[in-house]
Amino acid sequence: MWNKGIKIMACFILTWAISACSLNGENSNSGKIPINKGKFGVIYTNAVEPKSKLLIVDESGDIISNVNIKAARIRKIEEAKNGGWVLPASYDDVIHYINEKGEISNRKAPGPTNFVKKDSAFEIAAYNTEAFQNTLIVKEEKKQWKVKQKGYMGEGVYDDQYIYIYADIPYEDKSVPPDQHHVVYMIKRDTGKLIKKIPLKEKSARDMKWFKKKLLLTTENRLTLIDPKKSKADYLPTPTVVGEPMTIVKEDNKFYVTFFGGSVVEYDDHFNIVRHKRLCDVILNDHADEQNLYLFGQMPSGAGQIHVVDKKTWKVKEKINLPDVGYNIMAQDFTLID
Repeated sequence: MWNKGIKIMACFILTWAISACSLNGENSNSGKIPINKGKFGVIYTNAVEPKSKLLIVDESGDIISNVNIKAARIRKIEEAKNGGWVLPASYDDVIHYINEKGEISNRKAPGPTNFVKKDSAFEIAAYNTEAFQNTLIVKEEKKQWKVKQKGYMGEGVYDDQYIYIYADIPYEDKSVPPDQHHVVYMIKRDTGKLIKKIPLKEKSARDMKWFKKKLLLTTENRLTLIDPKKSKADYLPTPTVVGEPMTIVKEDNKFYVTFFGGSVVEYDDHFNIVRHKRLCDVILNDHADEQNLYLFGQMPSGAGQIHVVDKKTWKVKEKINLPDVGYNIMAQDFTLID
C-alpha cells in the first residue's frame, strides 16, 4: 500500500497483538485527569486494539494518575495552544480531547486522524480517509470547511492567513509529476483555496515548525527549510549521525533537532550547526525547559524512558524509567507539564 513506509515505522514502535493492561484507570468517556500536576504526561497505546492509557507521572516516573482511552494507535499528544491536550488516533475514527481543567471528552472523526492543531477558536485536522488523498477539516468558531488533496497529510502549521500542510503522494499515482510526490500545500485559511504547492526533494516529514518566519521540516535525510514567499525549498546540512531527523525544539535564537538514533544537533539563528552529540539510544520526541532537554524514547519492554540533559553541558543528568503498564501497551509520546 502507498503508505507502507509509515506503517512499517509504526510496526517497529508498536506490537501487533492484543494487550492486557495491568493498571486500573478511569473510563475515557467521562471523568477527569489532573494535567496540571506531576512532571510528565505519557501516552501508551496498542497498535490495533482500542486500548490506550494516559499517565500523569512525577519527576521520578511514579504514577500520580492514569486514565484508560478507548482507541488504538494514539501516537501523539498534541498540545492545544489554549491549554489542554488532543489525542488523535491514527487507527480508529475517534479523537479524545482533554481541556485545561483535565476534563475528558471525545468525538467521532471521519477517519483515522493524522494530526490535530488547535487553539481556543481554531482547529485544523487531517484525516487518512482515502488511499490516494486525505481530507483537511478546518474549524474557526462557527465556521467549518474541508478540502481534499493528494497524499498522506503528515504534518501541518498555520499563521494568520494560510495553512501549510506537508504531504507524501504515493508513487502509484501516475498523474503526479515525478518531482512532486513530496510537497507542502499552502492553503488560504478562510476559504480552503489552494494557493500553491511547493515540491520537496525529501520525504517523510515528522515535525514541522516555524522559526524566524520560515518553515522547518524534519524530512528523511536532512532538514527542509521553506520561505513561504518563495516556491522552492532549501535544505540544511546535518552531521553524520545515526537515524533520521525526528523532532524540533525551538528557542528564541536557536533550535534543537533530534535524531532517531539518539543524537541531538543544535543550530543557531542563522541555521548553522553549533554542536551535536549522541546522548541516548533512541529518541521519539523531546521537550525543553530553561535548564534541560527531555529526550523521550522506548525501552525493549515497551515502557518509556526519559533522558534529562543539561542544556549547557550536554551531560545526561538523569534517566527516568517510566512504568511498564501491561503487555503490548507501548509508550508512544510524552509532554512536559509546566
